[in-house]
Amino acid sequence: MNTCKILALLGLLALAGTGCATTLSGQVVDARTGQPIPGAVVLGVWTKAGGLPGLATTKLVAVKETETDAQGRFVLERPAPLTSDEESVTAYKPGYIAWNNLFVFPTAVRRESTRVPSRVPLEAFPRGESHRRHKAPCRFPRTRHPGRGRPSRHAEILDRR
Repeated sequence: MNTCKILALLGLLALAGTGCATTLSGQVVDARTGQPIPGAVVLGVWTKAGGLPGLATTKLVAVKETETDAQGRFVLERPAPLTSDEESVTAYKPGYIAWNNLFVFPTAVRRESTRVPSRVPLEAFPRGESHRRHKAPCRFPRTRHPGRGRPSRHAEILDRR
């Protein structure tokens, strides 16, 4: 009987820890100067793999968006642990090359480390480079705000030149 009670208590404790959300914080900086970049958009997308073998699906768990403050700092609330398999964080400001923790813009080459650093470096956008080519790896849907009839914020920001 005692063994059953202990196992039940351990099970409840294990489940209790899975419901606590955590935060992701950092600072977006100019890669050349190290100066903070205020007003940069930071977008977090969390997904979970599912489906049967050969019929894999990806479920959207959460999407969070924020802007950096005057010191280039941001905070995103992550979903509860164990609810997502992949975390994709993108930082962008017009005039800079977008940064993502999963792949390198504009090549879509996967990064070796997917950890989001405490200082996210944005490089200045090269003169003469194609904005269309630069945002090609972004697969953000062209969604519209309900009732407003205009593109969502992430689509607007990526379309600026």
